[in-house]
Amino acid sequence: MADFKRLKSAHLDLPVNGLVVIGGRNDAGKSSALDAVEAAIGGKRHTPKRPVREGADAAEVQLSLTRDDGTPAYDVVRRITAGGTHSLVITDHAGRRTHSPQQLLNGMVGDRFIDPASFLSAKPADQRDRLLSTVPGLAEELARLSVLRQQWFDERRDVNRDLKRARAVVDSIGELPATQERKSAVTLTKQLQALQSDQHRQHQDKAQAEALRNRLTGEHAERRRIDARMDALDAELKTLGADAFAIAEVIDRTNGQLKAAEAAIAAHEPVDCFALEFELEGIDEHNRQCEAAATVARRHAEASDEARTLADQSAALSDRLLAADAAKADAVDGVTMPVPGLAVDEDGVTLDGLPLSQASQSGRLRVALGVAAALRSELRAVWVRDGAFLDDESMADLERWAEDRDVVVLVERVGTHDPGCIEIVDGEVRA
Repeated sequence: MADFKRLKSAHLDLPVNGLVVIGGRNDAGKSSALDAVEAAIGGKRHTPKRPVREGADAAEVQLSLTRDDGTPAYDVVRRITAGGTHSLVITDHAGRRTHSPQQLLNGMVGDRFIDPASFLSAKPADQRDRLLSTVPGLAEELARLSVLRQQWFDERRDVNRDLKRARAVVDSIGELPATQERKSAVTLTKQLQALQSDQHRQHQDKAQAEALRNRLTGEHAERRRIDARMDALDAELKTLGADAFAIAEVIDRTNGQLKAAEAAIAAHEPVDCFALEFELEGIDEHNRQCEAAATVARRHAEASDEARTLADQSAALSDRLLAADAAKADAVDGVTMPVPGLAVDEDGVTLDGLPLSQASQSGRLRVALGVAAALRSELRAVWVRDGAFLDDESMADLERWAEDRDVVVLVERVGTHDPGCIEIVDGEVRA
């Protein structure tokens, strides 16, 4: 490495596996060494903003990659100018140049650099995504189920909103008014006309009877006058006898007519049109109330039916949400996690049922290393940029883990007390 950030010139001879500590004081260039390796492999996307050491024209990083058996595989040379131009040359063990060097490196590490410390410092949701990425197809399946679940959740929200509205309509109606039978104005009018006709006939009969009474009174007066004249004018009796006989016949006939008229009056039932006239006057308001009551009952029935339908839809969507959650849980339960007791939920990663952030330091490190091992990068190297959080026990666990999995672990730590520490002093490796 030469002229990369704070590094002037540094050569790191790393073992095939085990723990390698890169130490030194702050700003000595420890981070620059790991940044140089990452930039050499990852290219522009993994290069810091100002990679060239101040005053230099270009930075250069050379890496020698070996196979699992230790034999040479590739030599990587990346040169970065102060203007930001990258050049990359990769040659195999026979000296042949690779035509697509960056593609070759991407195939080794993918889009991830293995840093357990960055996993532990990531947000819970990012930890969850990184863990899921270790299981092929699991993240896509959970994403599909999440989209489906969100779709059902939104649909149920809309249904519940409509259900609330329908129930509000039912509640606003309250107790239904008593239903009444509609009345016919035509029928009532005919009934009233019949009563009025009877009433008219009764009035005519009464008038006729009264006229007959008045007539009879006059006829009695006339008879008295005639009787008086008969007494006074006996001479005229014979002449007036015929008249008296005639008027007697008239009186008898009138008496018969009067009795018939009085009998007709007695046969009539009293007629009262007031109640029917009053009912006819209020028929429009009565029928309006009937129509209003029918409309309210219709709205109540429709809203009740809609509420029942929406409640059934909401319940069905709730069942779908539970099914989606169960499917997601089954998908997670069906895979083998890198560490026993490790699981994921909607919020992040859990260990033995607790959020990862609440686990012990050793438990969190065990999870981070398990995820790193599950990434299956061809580049058998792991680096820990922030080794300050590692105590002696964690460092020992990390070393055992590196040896068991035949990988090399680079740890950046302040200080030089670690055994075998590669010390960086003023941008150079102390001999």
